[in-house]
Amino acid sequence: MSKRVQEYTVQRITYDSELPITDVLARLDGFVHRDKSEGVALSAVLQAKTKDELVRSINAITDGFMLFGTLQHSRWLKVYFETEAIPGVFVYTIGNPLIAQTMLKHSLLAGLYVPPKLIIIGKDVDERKGTKVVYDVPSSMIAAGDSGELRKAALALDAKLEDLVRRITGAE
Repeated sequence: MSKRVQEYTVQRITYDSELPITDVLARLDGFVHRDKSEGVALSAVLQAKTKDELVRSINAITDGFMLFGTLQHSRWLKVYFETEAIPGVFVYTIGNPLIAQTMLKHSLLAGLYVPPKLIIIGKDVDERKGTKVVYDVPSSMIAAGDSGELRKAALALDAKLEDLVRRITGAE
């Protein structure tokens, strides 16, 4: 048995938006096709029997990102801390297997970070004073120390994720 430790630096991006969290979440839901992909994206990927079937299933949902799942931390935090004084906190797992494969074909370890996640946090309990959207830059995790095709593919994901976040926060 052996163990290896590899250290690397991750870049974290935070967008501060004046938009209320409800607006940011509504925009995000639209861009990730929540109405078509929630509860469907993962099953479409897992049930496909051929590459063509997989591609058709994904393309029927989106040509960008789709929703793989959400977690609302604020709901259970309010229960745990017995207070309503918790702002909205949502984690979205979004992605697209057709984008993911561009990295996974170079390194299966990319699967640790695809699909990417976003955390959306309201700046106040009333959810009116704005929103923070935070994510870790995929290439800083996926392609740490790589300068070849894996890095190029990861940088393309960076750009797509950055564009999405700029759109949902009103920074476009």
